[in-house]
Amino acid sequence: MALGKSLPDIIGKGNLLAYLVHLTLVIKEIHRVLKPTGSFYLHCDPAASHYLKLILDTIFCSQGGEFQNEIIWSYRTGGASRKRFARKHDVIFFYTKSRQWTFHAPKEKSYMMHRYGFKKSNFQIEPETGRQYSLVYGRDVLEIPTIGSDSKERLGFPTQKPEALLSYLIQASSNGGDLVLDAYCGSGTTLVAAQKCDRSWIGIDLNPISIDITKQRIQHDFGIACLENIQSISDQKLDDLL
Repeated sequence: MALGKSLPDIIGKGNLLAYLVHLTLVIKEIHRVLKPTGSFYLHCDPAASHYLKLILDTIFCSQGGEFQNEIIWSYRTGGASRKRFARKHDVIFFYTKSRQWTFHAPKEKSYMMHRYGFKKSNFQIEPETGRQYSLVYGRDVLEIPTIGSDSKERLGFPTQKPEALLSYLIQASSNGGDLVLDAYCGSGTTLVAAQKCDRSWIGIDLNPISIDITKQRIQHDFGIACLENIQSISDQKLDDLL
């Protein structure tokens, strides 16, 4: 029986354990500085999501927070296996620190014709196709393409996410002028999306290459004046800002 065994006994003392311990410490610190009305999103590989869900429940739900959604980011990329279903999604967890939070429910087009639930006046015509659709509240499955090899967004950064994905989440969970924090800013997609959505932002990364790419990207997209307004901050000043 596995009763009484610790996590290292079950999964071993390898890369997965190190990853989970590291993220636990980071998530606890983010939870500490998060405003009571703040929202938290964690993007993760499906191979580790079930472990991270337990960690997030322990940190957030035990202190008055709430689990809101397990969001599926679905995409189509090349490559498939004959031994299993094609792996074409990532998991994004959405938590709030309290029972009061900002949320602007996104709407999306639905082309399904329902016998019940919609008035005839709710349907509109799509000019480019002539198809009839209605606007419905967005689901917890986001069908947003990854960054293709021919995309203008593509920087060659291995973990780069599409701007459309980050913009969607930022606009859903914040108001203009609110502060967005990305503790693993990578190639700076969250920061660029936040800037375009009229949000303030803080980006953190230990990789000097990430910092350089992000600065170049901000200068390219918003000009040298925006880059000059960026401040380097210490841990103490970070607490003051948040």
